[in-house]
Amino acid sequence: MVTNRGSSTVCRWKGRCRFSPLFRICTYNVRNLILSGVQPKPDKEIKALAVTLKAISADLVALQEVESVTALERVNEWMTAPYPYLYVQTGN
Repeated sequence: MVTNRGSSTVCRWKGRCRFSPLFRICTYNVRNLILSGVQPKPDKEIKALAVTLKAISADLVALQEVESVTALERVNEWMTAPYPYLYVQTGN
């Protein structure tokens, strides 16, 4: 049995315990992360998103309603530890 207690992971298993560290996944609807057009997302909201993502500290983040990779790059610019891979799936 593997349990998580705060920042440490405890394994209670007879024999050798082998497990991977926790892998955190986050999904977040950013509501129209658009940089161009009639209502582009203001920089203060993009910075707030970056601060939120840092606080969540997920290994994998899936954002909904993102216009382009350029928009993700803008978020990454505000991150102290930017995500190394960015991908946008177009369409619905």
